[in-house]
Amino acid sequence: TVQCSCVARSRVCHSSGMEWNVPANQQAVGLGWQAEQLVLFASGRAEVAFSDGSAVILHPAGAERVTYFCKDGGRQRLLASCLPKRCSLTPESVSEDVRAKALAAAALRDRFHLWPSSPAELSCGRKTIRRHVRLSEVSWPLPVHQGSHPARIHDDGAIEVIALDGATKLLLAPHCRTYVVEWYCPLRQAGQIDEFPVPANSQEVDGRGLFITEGKALGIVHDHILQVQCFSAAEVPAAAWTYPLLLALSAGTERMEAAEELQELTAGVAGELRRQLSLGVIRESGGAITAPTPSSSSSAGPGPRWSSDGTSPAVASGSACEGLVSVVWRPSHTMWLHASGEATIDASKDAPDLLLSTQGGRFWTRHGEVLVADLLPPGESLSSCVAEALRWLRHNDAERAISIQEVAKAASKGWQPEAEVVEPGLARLVVFGDGNERLLRVLFEDGGRLEFLKACRKQSKDLQPHEGDEFRLLDAKGVMLHRTFGAPIGAEREVAVARALLARLAADPEEERCAALTGQALSEVAQRRASLLLLRQGATKHLAEEEGKTAGQALRRCHEACTAIETVLAR
Repeated sequence: TVQCSCVARSRVCHSSGMEWNVPANQQAVGLGWQAEQLVLFASGRAEVAFSDGSAVILHPAGAERVTYFCKDGGRQRLLASCLPKRCSLTPESVSEDVRAKALAAAALRDRFHLWPSSPAELSCGRKTIRRHVRLSEVSWPLPVHQGSHPARIHDDGAIEVIALDGATKLLLAPHCRTYVVEWYCPLRQAGQIDEFPVPANSQEVDGRGLFITEGKALGIVHDHILQVQCFSAAEVPAAAWTYPLLLALSAGTERMEAAEELQELTAGVAGELRRQLSLGVIRESGGAITAPTPSSSSSAGPGPRWSSDGTSPAVASGSACEGLVSVVWRPSHTMWLHASGEATIDASKDAPDLLLSTQGGRFWTRHGEVLVADLLPPGESLSSCVAEALRWLRHNDAERAISIQEVAKAASKGWQPEAEVVEPGLARLVVFGDGNERLLRVLFEDGGRLEFLKACRKQSKDLQPHEGDEFRLLDAKGVMLHRTFGAPIGAEREVAVARALLARLAADPEEERCAALTGQALSEVAQRRASLLLLRQGATKHLAEEEGKTAGQALRRCHEACTAIETVLAR
């Protein structure tokens, strides 16, 4: 079970190496293997190598796709929703427990990645609670009066902030560089019906959403798993942890003598809090700060996909062209690689041991002492950690160079017009393409403009946006609106026009031509039937006189004939 007890919580915070390893390796007791390395990418891709030579790759973005590598290097692609218990590649690999290793890999990934794994199948074996309401927000207390502080400082120097629900906590390490969050994440699955004792009063029935029938109380419950995650304070925090992290850093700045070193870090978190407040992601009401948990948001980037899995991570970790590496974990240390090109190494065991890099890893600070990377004595554990960090920093530099080249290539290519739909007197739709991304722009007759991006294959004609897709509208008065297609408040007409034009664009011209020919043939048949009916009723007009009429005229003549016949029969 991955959890952080009250007794060991402070040790876990400043000892993210060995102490974090205990829960993960409990799953491997008696199986003869344990996790030896985790390489976590910013995209959510996770490469985990095990001590028996096997490995697991969890693909981005939500770990819904899994690749398992046997001891001999054999590869098996799997879906997280239907993981087998054993490997079926070769007779020798039947004894390898695929499911247990995938669960251990997912537990490691979720411990350091902001967005937890999507499939509920990867959460088996963790501490679970059931709630009547799916938890999607967390509320943190504001200071009661001037001078008060919601943060609590432990005896060892760790700083803890507890949410109003009492179950969500943030614990900042004594060195104020890493922090641990503990919260309950709802599983992404439908709620279950459970039976409860019949409450004594009706208020409890309404509050818990129970249904009373035949002397039984039934209610819908949602499973939540305990997430214990460790992050670096140098990275941009999630909205749910921004305010408590600021509280803890403020308390740490007041406590530590070298407070100047933390002022820049605290100012960065404060700026992120102001930005989230201005966007409305974080809100202040009722004496509390409320923010959405990572489970109630959607991670940025594309959906689930197969990333590169040609080589087992047990042989070569850190695949190229997969983006930046954010965390590297080993049983002896945890390494955070920041977007700024620096690194933080937590090699704590029985005592805090933190290394901070400067100048791209050329210099390292440890216990207030500045070390030069090129002058460290070889063979020591400290030198090995720094050498590994420098290798991963060079890996990220290469990935940045690749991404810059791709951006420059895309910029030189630019958006190329691919399709256009015009509705005279209403609007014009223009589709621009660039690889697997489309820019759709709708120009209205009144001067307004609506545009949005759509990721799709080049041959795809289905460009209808999803409910959560965002668009930007510049109306005829010059007002800029940012809305989603699911809630286009103030832009309902423009969204309806855009969807109608996209429907016209997706229509097949050949099918429309066939439909027109079919309608023409049916109208001719209806015209002939109406003429024959008139002749039988004693009409003097000949059938030839009806030739050459349009489909609308034929249908109108048919309707008039039916009306005349009904009038005659009524007499």
